[in-house]
Amino acid sequence: MTPSRRAFAVTTIAVLAVDQGSKAMVEAWLRPGRDEFTLIPGLLSFIHARNSAAAFGAFSDVPNRRWIFLALTIASAPIVAWLVGRLPATATRTAAAVGLMVGGALGNFVDRARTGQVVDFIRVYTDQPAAAAWLRAHVGMDEWPTFNVADSALVVGVLLYAALAMFPDDSEDPETDDLGPGMQ
Repeated sequence: MTPSRRAFAVTTIAVLAVDQGSKAMVEAWLRPGRDEFTLIPGLLSFIHARNSAAAFGAFSDVPNRRWIFLALTIASAPIVAWLVGRLPATATRTAAAVGLMVGGALGNFVDRARTGQVVDFIRVYTDQPAAAAWLRAHVGMDEWPTFNVADSALVVGVLLYAALAMFPDDSEDPETDDLGPGMQ
């Protein structure tokens, strides 16, 4: 197995394991919509929430959204496998970025396949009036929408992939084409 494929596999499995493990703990320790474990008062806590839509409640009015999300994840698998297979052996950062995205997608896929809903539990909020006003103006609510480890991995993976595309790393083989960073 090449270093890039190993980086992809390890990252994907690690994200999936941490995501599913954290969701299992939340489901065991917190009652949905009732309990809250405060980590940093006025800023960060864990709650047990369920989300049948996409990020920010997108597609909440789409019928059969569970099956659409599941089908999209399954349909993207061969494309991702093809892209990862084309990575140069040294493209470990790019492979890890893709692994973050795939691990996150699989984490939410498992939830949707199992219950039709994603378990969200990370609550970021503020007690500061100015920050709450900014959130209301830009997000439409007083706090950031509750999210999970899979969502975080997806966002970090996309940002890392974009950074590698904009600022190629010579150690990952600078010859790229229109497929993205480190791909030949």
